[in-house]
Amino acid sequence: METIDQVLAAARAEIERLTPREALDATGQGAVLVDMRPVEQRRRDGLVPGARVVDRNVLEWRLDPASEHRIPDLARRDHQVILICDEGYQSSLAAATLCRFGLDAADVIGGVQLWREEGLPLGQLGKAPPERDRSQLAAHEVALRSRVLQSPDSGAGGTGL
Repeated sequence: METIDQVLAAARAEIERLTPREALDATGQGAVLVDMRPVEQRRRDGLVPGARVVDRNVLEWRLDPASEHRIPDLARRDHQVILICDEGYQSSLAAATLCRFGLDAADVIGGVQLWREEGLPLGQLGKAPPERDRSQLAAHEVALRSRVLQSPDSGAGGTGL
């Protein structure tokens, strides 16, 4: 049997880990930063500018290129996906899983806490996204709700993916 420390060490041995500055720089080269923190942490600490938000509980379904529940512009093998969480633990485990899907996945060392300590920018939760992003999000949410309503396992205890 393995401990969580062993599982974490194995995951980190499989992935590329970036400092917050390296992650920010990589986005300028086409990498996509994905913030997987829950809303409470985003509200508390702020938003990572330019990061796409995908909640941890659905991350694998949204980023698996073979999943019917994927987000098409994220679930691609032709760009790097960099995950960021609060302190860099959940993101390491999740990035290792995404690598199993064939994605070029990495994570941010120290997460948002180190990002903030290094003085990198953070935005405020609640500011409306640009109009284009709002319409894309709205269309995506309508499609997801439609799938959930039609899904036989969307009731109590279902995943509601």
